[in-house]
Amino acid sequence: GMHTKKKKRIHPIGNYHKELAKQLLDFFQDPLERASGVLSTVDAYCLYNKARGVGLVSPDDFMQSCHKLPTLAGSNISLSKVGAGSVLRLQGGTHDTAILEATKDRRPVSAIKLASVLKISSHLASQILYDAEARGQLCRDALAPEGTVFYRNLFCCPE
Repeated sequence: GMHTKKKKRIHPIGNYHKELAKQLLDFFQDPLERASGVLSTVDAYCLYNKARGVGLVSPDDFMQSCHKLPTLAGSNISLSKVGAGSVLRLQGGTHDTAILEATKDRRPVSAIKLASVLKISSHLASQILYDAEARGQLCRDALAPEGTVFYRNLFCCPE
């Protein structure tokens, strides 16, 4: 796009972000299903631009289009804040049920264990666990011998 004196971006096509959002919706169905319904926006951005090869999309255009994903008809993908970053989430993704399943029978779960179950990076798994703790689903034990682990919060999420 072209910049005006006010640094406002003007796109040659008025619906550029909406059209890009439609492309993202089609593109991310399979990668999100393979990643148990959650994918960091950094990973998503890299995957998408790598698949395009040429005519790369800027990070700003990518994020603006991601914000439009939930407004598209038939969309099952949303943008959520997790920790300091954001993720694309597939509606009905298995990440929340995987956390509850991993902490069943009062077993602890670490970021590395959750990452291997969900097939995501340990950093993203860690952010998801801290986010679940902030929502009250999990309790953290930072003094465990194997490092920081999380347990199901039995006061709000009984077995």
